[in-house]
Amino acid sequence: MFSHAFKTRLRPVAGYLAVAAGAVVVICLAMGYWFSRETPIADAGHSAAVNLAPRAKGPAPPAPTIEVPRRVAELNHMEIAEAKLPTQEQQLVLRGELAIDINKLVHVNSLFPGRIIEVATIEVPSERSGTRERRPLGFMDRVTKGQPLAVLWSKDLGEKKSELVDALANLRLDEQAYKRMKESSERGATSENALREAEREVKKGQIAVTTAERTLRSWQVSEDDIALVKAEAEKIGQNEEVNRKEDIEWARVEIVAPMDGTIVEKNVAKGDTVDVSTDLFKIADLGVLSVYIHAYEEDLPYIEP
Repeated sequence: MFSHAFKTRLRPVAGYLAVAAGAVVVICLAMGYWFSRETPIADAGHSAAVNLAPRAKGPAPPAPTIEVPRRVAELNHMEIAEAKLPTQEQQLVLRGELAIDINKLVHVNSLFPGRIIEVATIEVPSERSGTRERRPLGFMDRVTKGQPLAVLWSKDLGEKKSELVDALANLRLDEQAYKRMKESSERGATSENALREAEREVKKGQIAVTTAERTLRSWQVSEDDIALVKAEAEKIGQNEEVNRKEDIEWARVEIVAPMDGTIVEKNVAKGDTVDVSTDLFKIADLGVLSVYIHAYEEDLPYIEP
């Protein structure tokens, strides 16, 4: 009984002693590792130090160093020297590309949807016959401002011109009716209300004519074309014969070059149907180009200054 009780009491005490001993060993190892970091691996007589910090003016913080054993330096044929700025210029080769200056590039569009019925041509020397021949405008052809590029047939433009003719014809009839009613009113044969109603119809006709003219001007139709439409309406009011060829010309839209330059893109041919978002041509001034340089990341310090 006594022996068993004694062993039972000693077992917890032995466990505590083992844990305490292990903690002391761990603390000693940690302190040894810490003090080893504070001392160099090799003494100064058997090692070489390489300074990695750049040279700077004025006081500077202690520069970081790396310790290279002398034997390692000898095996790798390493030499220790003071870092200095380069004395010879280095040629920096960069890859790049030329591009059209976006400020000198024009997209040529049509203001109306329609069908291309003609593409402008230019005269060029023939390689086979030795004479000169005509061919459609194409890539890298030079053009001048106002030069015709293509002809578009637009049903929408023809309808807007017809609306102006209808408005002018109706206004002419309303004005004649108002004139007759006014003469009757002076003789007492027409009421005041009827006369006012005829006057309102004339005002409505004038507004319709103004609206049709403004629509054509907003579509950049020239004043000469608008004058031709008015002349056609005058013929209709006087019951004169209308020239059917001029009706076809109403739907004709001439696309012209907005600037001097070179055609760098052509997206149209005779018979194509286009809308207002289609780039028919792209014309650029190649006298001024943009340059895009592609530099590697390690070359940026040489470029930034």
